[in-house]
Amino acid sequence: MYSRAEFGLMKRTAKDGKPIYYYWVYDENGIRKYRSTGERTKAKALEYVMKRRDEGLLGERDARTITLNEFCADM
Repeated sequence: MYSRAEFGLMKRTAKDGKPIYYYWVYDENGIRKYRSTGERTKAKALEYVMKRRDEGLLGERDARTITLNEFCADM
Protein backbone atom coordinates (compact mmCIF):
# COMPACT_ATOMS: atom_id res chain seq x y z
CA MET A 1 0.00 0.00 0.00
CA TYR A 2 1.24 3.50 -0.74
CA SER A 3 0.14 6.88 0.50
CA ARG A 4 -0.80 9.69 -1.81
CA ALA A 5 0.47 13.20 -1.46
CA GLU A 6 -1.99 15.64 0.06
CA PHE A 7 -1.61 17.96 -2.93
CA GLY A 8 0.71 18.74 -5.80
CA LEU A 9 1.65 21.87 -7.73
CA MET A 10 2.09 22.17 -11.47
CA LYS A 11 3.07 25.04 -13.72
CA ARG A 12 1.24 25.67 -16.98
CA THR A 13 1.64 28.34 -19.60
CA ALA A 14 -1.32 30.66 -20.13
CA LYS A 15 -2.35 31.95 -23.56
CA ASP A 16 -0.41 35.16 -22.89
CA GLY A 17 2.77 33.08 -22.53
CA LYS A 18 3.13 33.69 -18.80
CA PRO A 19 3.17 30.83 -16.29
CA ILE A 20 0.28 30.11 -13.94
CA TYR A 21 0.26 27.52 -11.17
CA TYR A 22 -2.40 24.90 -10.57
CA TYR A 23 -2.71 22.43 -7.74
CA TRP A 24 -4.28 19.00 -7.59
CA VAL A 25 -5.84 16.95 -4.82
CA TYR A 26 -7.60 13.59 -4.75
CA ASP A 27 -11.31 13.50 -3.96
CA GLU A 28 -13.00 10.83 -1.83
CA ASN A 29 -13.23 8.53 -4.91
CA GLY A 30 -9.52 8.75 -5.68
CA ILE A 31 -10.00 11.05 -8.68
CA ARG A 32 -7.66 14.01 -9.13
CA LYS A 33 -9.26 17.45 -9.00
CA TYR A 34 -7.31 20.32 -10.54
CA ARG A 35 -7.75 23.88 -9.31
CA SER A 36 -6.04 27.10 -10.30
CA THR A 37 -4.18 29.11 -7.71
CA GLY A 38 -4.29 32.22 -9.88
CA GLU A 39 -0.66 32.84 -8.99
CA ARG A 40 2.32 33.28 -11.31
CA THR A 41 5.13 32.34 -8.91
CA LYS A 42 5.68 29.03 -7.14
CA ALA A 43 6.14 30.68 -3.74
CA LYS A 44 2.83 32.55 -3.94
CA ALA A 45 1.06 29.45 -5.30
CA LEU A 46 2.34 27.36 -2.39
CA GLU A 47 1.27 30.07 0.05
CA TYR A 48 -2.23 30.06 -1.52
CA VAL A 49 -2.53 26.25 -1.28
CA MET A 50 -1.33 26.17 2.33
CA LYS A 51 -3.87 28.87 3.25
CA ARG A 52 -6.68 26.86 1.57
CA ARG A 53 -5.51 23.74 3.42
CA ASP A 54 -5.50 25.53 6.78
CA GLU A 55 -9.05 26.78 6.09
CA GLY A 56 -10.20 23.26 5.21
CA LEU A 57 -11.02 24.30 1.64
CA LEU A 58 -8.37 22.35 -0.25
CA GLY A 59 -9.89 21.14 -3.51
CA GLU A 60 -13.08 23.17 -3.15
CA ARG A 61 -13.98 25.72 -5.79
CA ASP A 62 -13.06 29.29 -5.06
CA ALA A 63 -15.90 31.77 -4.55
CA ARG A 64 -14.72 33.58 -7.69
CA THR A 65 -15.09 30.41 -9.80
CA ILE A 66 -18.36 29.94 -11.66
CA THR A 67 -19.29 26.89 -13.69
CA LEU A 68 -20.89 27.01 -17.12
CA ASN A 69 -24.12 25.54 -15.69
CA GLU A 70 -24.28 28.28 -13.06
CA PHE A 71 -23.62 30.95 -15.69
CA CYS A 72 -26.36 29.65 -18.00
CA ALA A 73 -28.96 28.94 -15.29
CA ASP A 74 -31.08 32.06 -16.04
CA MET A 75 -30.82 31.89 -19.82
